[in-house]
Amino acid sequence: MTAERRTATARTTRAPRPRSGARTSIGRDREEQLIEVAARIFHEQGYEAASLQEIADEVGLLKGSLYYYIKTKEDLLWRIVMRPHVAAMALVEECSTMEASPAERLSWFITAYANMLAKDKIFVTVYLSELDRLSPDRLKIIRRERDRFITFMVDLIEEGQRSGAFRAGGNAEVLALAILGMLNASARWYGARRPHSPETVIESILLLVSSGIIL
Repeated sequence: MTAERRTATARTTRAPRPRSGARTSIGRDREEQLIEVAARIFHEQGYEAASLQEIADEVGLLKGSLYYYIKTKEDLLWRIVMRPHVAAMALVEECSTMEASPAERLSWFITAYANMLAKDKIFVTVYLSELDRLSPDRLKIIRRERDRFITFMVDLIEEGQRSGAFRAGGNAEVLALAILGMLNASARWYGARRPHSPETVIESILLLVSSGIIL
């Protein structure tokens, strides 16, 4: 991985605030509550089935008061999607600047990313299931940065293959997509018939990846 590609990390895109200026602590708390409730309802019912009225009722707001924080239901989805997205891109940036071996960086990233997915599993599940409900312009932002996210993993695997730290053979992009797909799927494992702790999930994923590509 070249120095240019190592340093070409994504610029995280913050979800726009509905109003400029500082918010009071109470306003920020209510706004965060609104996002949390919307995420749970979207997760339980699906984005299309959920209504702004239901979200407002649960938060304890009149429906009209929601528009102090958002303009549309899609604005809520955007805020929900951006939370794990921004967190993931921050991990990419941090891992890209580490002075460590490819194997150490890969293990660090898997652990950090899996922990983030476990912490925000409802938000992540909404991201994975409802992303395509966003407007084309917003989807373009997410997909452009997600491409950089995948490129980071491909570069890391290719560096490990060239250095001899990872097994030779296997397409780096396919391997990257397989690892990321497994990590993303782990967000749903915590609600399985026999739920597992994040530590158990992370340990098992690291074992599978290390036995598969790390020498």
